[in-house]
Amino acid sequence: MRVLFQITAAALIIIAPAANARAVESGNPHNVSKCLLCHKETPRFGIDRKETVAFRGGKTFDDPALCTYCHKLEDNLHPLLVSPGPGALGTKAPRRLPLGSTPGFEGEVVCTTCHFLHAAGTGHSLLRGFPGSQQPNLFTSRQDLCRECHGSALEQRSPHSGDERSCMFCHQAKPQKGQPAKVAARGVQLCNFCHGGVQDGHYRQANPFGEEEVDCLTCHDPHLGPESQARLRESFFTAIEGKTTINPHYRKTLCSACHRRDEKNALLSQDPVVLCNRCHGTGEIVGDIHPLKKVPDTFSPPPDWPLDKGFLTCLTCHLAGHAEHRGTWKFLRGGPYEDRNDFCRNCHDPESYGDRNPHRDINRGQGCEFCHAVRPVPGKDTIDTVKFIADPNLLCLRCHDDAAHPADVEHTMTIDDERASSIPKILPVYRGGKIVCATCHNPHVEEVEGHKLRGSIGTMQICSLCHRF
Repeated sequence: MRVLFQITAAALIIIAPAANARAVESGNPHNVSKCLLCHKETPRFGIDRKETVAFRGGKTFDDPALCTYCHKLEDNLHPLLVSPGPGALGTKAPRRLPLGSTPGFEGEVVCTTCHFLHAAGTGHSLLRGFPGSQQPNLFTSRQDLCRECHGSALEQRSPHSGDERSCMFCHQAKPQKGQPAKVAARGVQLCNFCHGGVQDGHYRQANPFGEEEVDCLTCHDPHLGPESQARLRESFFTAIEGKTTINPHYRKTLCSACHRRDEKNALLSQDPVVLCNRCHGTGEIVGDIHPLKKVPDTFSPPPDWPLDKGFLTCLTCHLAGHAEHRGTWKFLRGGPYEDRNDFCRNCHDPESYGDRNPHRDINRGQGCEFCHAVRPVPGKDTIDTVKFIADPNLLCLRCHDDAAHPADVEHTMTIDDERASSIPKILPVYRGGKIVCATCHNPHVEEVEGHKLRGSIGTMQICSLCHRF
């Protein structure tokens, strides 16, 4: 008896840019010593073809019932036993994918239409036209495969549209009010049928739920309309409110970090410095590293770099970090630049400032604001009480971004309390157990021969204060 697979026509739209090429290749269980799960007799490798082998129960090679020996019907994510054509959502017969050809299945979509069962690995879900199949380079994305039947109509279909047919893409039966809805497949597997090109962990820098286990439905509601931001739940926006370490830049869905969530999308503050410092002024992430003062008459910033009544703001040097700015290093205007000094030369004359040395200036009582938010009190302030205008390491990297550390090992890191307590007091550890540049180097001395090492001792001597050789 012909098995009818209870999955009706699905409304589809593929928006992912490419198939999940990052999937890990693994062995294909169809290629191991379990041939008799489908075959009546073990096929003779290199001799038998699909037309010459016999299958269990007298079935043919393209009978989907063979797959039900291992796979549940609800695992299927595409309608089976349908004939592509104008009357079926405007589809067409595929040129490079095989429809059913044995009696009872002629011209119909079957499991083997899209899947090559004996693929070399499972990294691409056994899909035809992908690595591991007979013709591994037919398709570069899942969309290309789907367009074999759906053509240009693919982008016009969406399981989120809300019509009755679209319900069946995710649900075994149309949900009824007051009754639990039955989902055809669970979680990421169902979403990845269309969104499989979304990179794993794409939410990591935008996850407000900490270490809690999350999936697609934690943040997204598939039943919200297209006017919503990526169909994000209200609970997501509630969770990110006030978070200062979630990166909103180049993410269209996190505009509310700087803009009001209404039809006007007005900024939360008209002062760009106040707006940026909602996050960058907390000390939890990198803050500004340049004095935001009135521009002296001797300086001439590029004319299209915005000032606020003659004063520098964050947006004078940086773009806002919108989606179109992704890939722009630090969102610096006018890039790309070969190095950071090239950017500074937009305003600073290298001939006038090439000999600028803040280490010399501070010993004359000048230029403390080059690094400090508040002028330190000599003999009173310590590493625990001084206030910097930004991360201490970043302040050093403004000029010293090419210096190699001993043994080519990066030494700036955060260590636990036990290790921090073992470091001699002559090497100050910053708040939270952070080893910073100033732990080993004293920025308040002028000499350069000894790399400004604390205690004026040799390189190997200062290393031995922490390392045992």
